[in-house]
Amino acid sequence: MMMGYVQNETSYAIKRCKVILNLLPLRLTSHITQLQADIVRDIGDEKLSIRNPDEGRIEVQKVIENKRCLLYIDNVVDIDYVRELLPRQLSPAKLRMVITSRQGNLKTPLDMKPIVYKDYPVQVFTTAAAKSLLYKTILGSEVKPHTHFDEEGLIDQVAVACAGVPILVDRFGKHLSDLRDQESYEEALVALTEGNFSEYSYGSEEQLGEKLWFLYRKMTEKEAQEAFLDICTYYYGWSWDIVGHIVGKNKLQLLEKRMLVTKSDTDDRLIVHDILRMMGTKAAPGTRFTTYQQFSEALQDESNLQNVKGVSLEESSSIESRHLNAMHSSLRVLILGDGVTLNGPSCERAFENLRYLQLGDIPTFPFKDASKLKKLAGFHNSSLPGLLLAMVTTQKFQANSFFYFSFFFPAGLLLPIVAYCNVVNGLFVQLPQTVKYMRQNIKDVEFEGFERFPLQHLRSLENFTVKVYRREPLKLPEGLNLQPSLVTVHLKGCDQVPEKLSHLTALRRLTLENCNLKVFPKEIGQLVRLERLNMSWNEELTSLGVGFGSPNSLITLNLRQCRLLETLPPNLGLLSSLKTLDLAYCSSLKELPEMLGGLSSLQHLDLGNCEDLEKLSADFGTLTSLKQLNLQFCKNLRALPEYM
Repeated sequence: MMMGYVQNETSYAIKRCKVILNLLPLRLTSHITQLQADIVRDIGDEKLSIRNPDEGRIEVQKVIENKRCLLYIDNVVDIDYVRELLPRQLSPAKLRMVITSRQGNLKTPLDMKPIVYKDYPVQVFTTAAAKSLLYKTILGSEVKPHTHFDEEGLIDQVAVACAGVPILVDRFGKHLSDLRDQESYEEALVALTEGNFSEYSYGSEEQLGEKLWFLYRKMTEKEAQEAFLDICTYYYGWSWDIVGHIVGKNKLQLLEKRMLVTKSDTDDRLIVHDILRMMGTKAAPGTRFTTYQQFSEALQDESNLQNVKGVSLEESSSIESRHLNAMHSSLRVLILGDGVTLNGPSCERAFENLRYLQLGDIPTFPFKDASKLKKLAGFHNSSLPGLLLAMVTTQKFQANSFFYFSFFFPAGLLLPIVAYCNVVNGLFVQLPQTVKYMRQNIKDVEFEGFERFPLQHLRSLENFTVKVYRREPLKLPEGLNLQPSLVTVHLKGCDQVPEKLSHLTALRRLTLENCNLKVFPKEIGQLVRLERLNMSWNEELTSLGVGFGSPNSLITLNLRQCRLLETLPPNLGLLSSLKTLDLAYCSSLKELPEMLGGLSSLQHLDLGNCEDLEKLSADFGTLTSLKQLNLQFCKNLRALPEYM
């Protein structure tokens, strides 16, 4: 994510430009509030500690409403992130805002009144550039065009038909790279040339959507098509792995292959292009509902209920059990918000296709026998009333190979708020103090804020994640260091680091992000299999210490936003396997160690916004594998080595 601020009372000459990369796509509250605080500081010359995004939007509005400024945001993954960052009311007289996306995800207008929304589609590719990219995407560097038909000529025609639109070049190129037969080229050309669509003009959203929808129509597997429509309506922006559990990993892989969904480069979120999502929500009218108003209109003809695939009802609405029963053979997604009332007895029918169930604080469990939910793969509940305990102890769960549980508990209970588990042999919960899992097969657990949770019994645990969005006293679960199979530990926003880390002999990925670290945990150096270490956003960390330098198995090291980090240890150069080193926003870092040239595998080095960096190491030129180097806004870096 890149943001620039320009402020001047008489003109729009640049006063200050601040670059922040890949923040908003992470959608972490701490990152949003930090960015809001940066806006207040750079435009309003005020230093504030912002507690939450709502408070931040108020403070941002205060400083920009009387300033003549330009706000520039680059590389937005989802327009919702901008809504989360900025106030709802902006001053059009003095504020100019430019928002760009490298993925073309900005077709949905901002609803920030009274800002005037104007869509400026920028043509990135000329026809010649489109041809070049298509050749590279379809043929690669070694594959030769087919000779039994004019493949080169067909690629040229596809390039012209894409009309310079990057997303068409990208998606159709990858689609054709898997097929490469004359019929597929000709079908793609028909899809691209239908409608009024000339070079250097995007045309309407609908026209572009129709062309992209060709990728959906080419899927012959009905279940994958239904999964994509579910994603467009309910699951977009969710965790890639969780969606994979719900719709099926093979279905998600097929959708990815068809370029209908992608995985975020910055986290594990599932991304659907805005235009494809728009098409997906319109593709099967009358089958998926997201509001009570939509659903109530559908009830005017109850015979249509047998075709309903998804229902999401907001708070304090109601649904008749007879209507729910009528959807038993088709319903795939059911989301009932807090206070939704089920009128009538619990449903007795077998909901054989229901894959995801989300319940708010509702008075009645909608199903009489949960064991009939044969395909249920995801369950989320915000209150866990006692009647739901019968559901999670049912023998039904023994049939599932994968299951996603998400429970929200009242404050004070000694239980996790979110538990994400692969379950084979079932799950048992007993309140208020004991949680016992059938322990042999649980592999993944994810918490968002908790007081205590015993892990001693989970002998197959591989992935452990904790996310805390508010600073509170916190104790990590008991038994974390007793997990011989643990491969991944993600701790975000914790004030405590696990003891005896060296006991985690299988650990490959460790995240200690925004954990208020002041010293580097020495035991990390004893993790001989560790490949990825993320210690970003530890703003009080001053040094990695002399004990750093191993494990030499490290492939990725992320120290982004460690603002007080002044030096790096000389033995950093011993990390011969390291490919990515992120030191962006280490604003106190003055120099790099002389042994940096030992990083023989280093391909990506980010030193952006290292404001105090004065020089590069003398052996910098020996980084022969280096492909990407970011030195943006290193304002004290006076010169580059002669060999650069």
